[in-house]
Amino acid sequence: MSNLITQQAELPRVIERRVVHRGWNELCMIRVQSAAGTDICRSVENHGDVAVLLPFDARRRTTLLVRQLRVPLLDAHQITSTLEAPAGVVEETEPSDTAQREALEEAGVWVRSPVKVGTMYAMPSVSTERLHLYVGEYCESDRVSAGGGLDDEQEEIEVVEVKLSEASELVDSGEISDMKTVLLIWALRHQRPDLFDCELAQ
Repeated sequence: MSNLITQQAELPRVIERRVVHRGWNELCMIRVQSAAGTDICRSVENHGDVAVLLPFDARRRTTLLVRQLRVPLLDAHQITSTLEAPAGVVEETEPSDTAQREALEEAGVWVRSPVKVGTMYAMPSVSTERLHLYVGEYCESDRVSAGGGLDDEQEEIEVVEVKLSEASELVDSGEISDMKTVLLIWALRHQRPDLFDCELAQ
């Protein structure tokens, strides 16, 4: 019994961390020792925390999404663009502040009170990326700019306003396949099914 307790008390630990690339993100080779004593070496993409915000207009039953090129998807699957909720790397103290900033920069909308949906890891096998997911209401007067992202980030973003019922159909058909966006639409559909009623949305 004492041997079992000792084994359970041993925790995995990082032995070596070596940066092999540093640019927009960071790629590291990390060597760890597992709880069983095995040496494991893995490549890890260090991306940091990301805040994501799905804006929705409850009166008009719409949402604002952004269409943009994702180079990995173009290279691997010949997908030329994706529809996503505005998102960006957390730079402020509070992820909710980043969510508001990204919605303003990318979609041109100011969302006053983002509501936290959850925090989760996007790809724990290869990346440190942690997602902070939010939904938040806007109205027509909150659309204060054209959006489109920052010129120096070469994002080339198109802002798309669609009915929530249509966004839900795009998720169900697989046309919206970005995981964080799918999760947020599902979450809002669960919390506020009335917003997705096609007849009410007319």
